[in-house]
Amino acid sequence: MNQFYASYNRSIKEYLRDKAIIGSTFGMPLLFIFIVPVVFFGDVPRDFLPTLKGMNTLAQIALTVMIVGQSNLSGSIVADRERGLYRKISSLPLNPVKEVLGRVFASLVFSLIGLIFLSLVGLIYGAEFSFSIVDLIIAIFFLLLIFIASVGIGLIISSIINGESAATHLGIGLSMLIFFIGIGFPYTQLPSELQVLSKINPLTAAYAPILYLLEGYEVLGYNPLTFVQLTSTIVLSAMLFGIGLFLYKNVAWRKR
Repeated sequence: MNQFYASYNRSIKEYLRDKAIIGSTFGMPLLFIFIVPVVFFGDVPRDFLPTLKGMNTLAQIALTVMIVGQSNLSGSIVADRERGLYRKISSLPLNPVKEVLGRVFASLVFSLIGLIFLSLVGLIYGAEFSFSIVDLIIAIFFLLLIFIASVGIGLIISSIINGESAATHLGIGLSMLIFFIGIGFPYTQLPSELQVLSKINPLTAAYAPILYLLEGYEVLGYNPLTFVQLTSTIVLSAMLFGIGLFLYKNVAWRKR
């Protein structure tokens, strides 16, 4: 537990003290909250605009979670490796799993801060949601799946990429790519090939139930709560996390 807490405490302080991390994590989603309605929702009937603002707010929350897992986490790991942290602790009786879970928990807390911040901004800007408490609890579960899958990708990046800048920018690039092929745009407006991909990719497939539960069928355009999609999303998210954890323990942790 001491190893877990020490890793968590150091990571969360790094996230909260580094203005570059805060800006790169929250800056773009915050900007999108204000820009997307102006650019894309100009011809939308006024009665439907609050719902679309709610959809956009949810998309920016998902983007933030992906950036934290794929960019911030991977960048911090590679930065520590470049600073020689793993050389210093290689002789200590530390458990790599406990150490990385502390980092992951810090990333989860940082994501939660972003969720609360962007939700408040979205509500102030006029976003509306329609859900029950049960719907909200289930939606949080799927948001956690997005986080788990993103962390898995981040751990994979940190294991195969050398250089903090390269890892950080690759994580942001992947987050933006995934955002634009299944989260930032409505499912019904995607080409048929991307519609299929959005149901397979665990990140976009996990986002679909969130939008469905908190905004409704009309906004998403299909029912994502099918056995096949739910099962594949859970399994693939867990697989990404498992692969990332394995590579971190056996590759990233051992790199000097």
